[in-house]
Amino acid sequence: MRYSLFKYGTGVLYGIATDLDAVSPNTGPSIGGNEFFMTGVGFDPRHWDDLFTAAVLDPVKWTDISAGTGTVTTASPNLVLSTGAVAGGIAAIESVATWADVQGEIRCTIPRYTIYPTSTVNAISLQLYVNATNYCQISVTVGENSSNINLLCEVWLNGAVVDSYTAPWTVGTSMFKILRWGTDVYFIVNSAVVLLSHNFVTTAATFRVYNDNIAANYDVFNTQVEWFYYRPFAVFENQPVHDTVIVSDFRLRGNAPPSMDNLRQSAAYAGLVDTSVVGNGLFTLADSYLYYYLDGLTVIDNVQQATKLSLIDDAQVVTPAGYTKGLGGGY
Repeated sequence: MRYSLFKYGTGVLYGIATDLDAVSPNTGPSIGGNEFFMTGVGFDPRHWDDLFTAAVLDPVKWTDISAGTGTVTTASPNLVLSTGAVAGGIAAIESVATWADVQGEIRCTIPRYTIYPTSTVNAISLQLYVNATNYCQISVTVGENSSNINLLCEVWLNGAVVDSYTAPWTVGTSMFKILRWGTDVYFIVNSAVVLLSHNFVTTAATFRVYNDNIAANYDVFNTQVEWFYYRPFAVFENQPVHDTVIVSDFRLRGNAPPSMDNLRQSAAYAGLVDTSVVGNGLFTLADSYLYYYLDGLTVIDNVQQATKLSLIDDAQVVTPAGYTKGLGGGY
């Protein structure tokens, strides 16, 4: 029976709770990649999305947690973050709702700088925040010149960095997503997963969007955030589909991920798995999808002696040491 779920206070949830009826097709190859769709209800909650077009920040969705000389404005256009020129300035907002399994996305634009700070500042951060010692975030930092602009992804656990990724970056427009499924956290930048961490916590968390000048007397000004979207997603056992397409509140589609065995070997498992939808809550359908191995033939042509083969495949041709490998060999 489908029903409306109303929950007020921390973790605001209202509307029809997610319910997964069926997965079609309900079987596919272990390598994944096949198209699927799911039917049910509660797939497309929009009450957490925000385009920041109202005259003021929506108090039902966000709390302004700016500090020092930091300011946030909306509708000019969208969300604009500016730290002010005094060290310690933070322009920040925090979601009223908290989530366990979740995916949140922002589209942001960092302006071109003509004057650079004397020490590193943070131009933008999307943060999944549990507390001051447990959080994960995607940031763009700006240093003393244009060659010191970097993308930084970090997972903090009990006050220490346990996983990180960094790469040269640039100003302009980017899309950042953070997806958490259990203790796994996916960092997705411009639709590509750049870091997967297995080391986070499952405690309910908020989303924060902010910039800060840290210790520099420098105004990190006019960082624009076009939107925050809550992005529902499908899961095959412990394999989230971060780019799930939500067709409506009753239907979603995507491409099945590869299976995974208990050693986290990709495409190495055949059998039944649970499927889930993280939408207006979480719903899991037990043993609802069957992975199978594709028939295949592995042929190796190699004349080296005593070559050891360690292959994971569906069907193999392996000749003894000392013989020519391949269909034309001497065995």
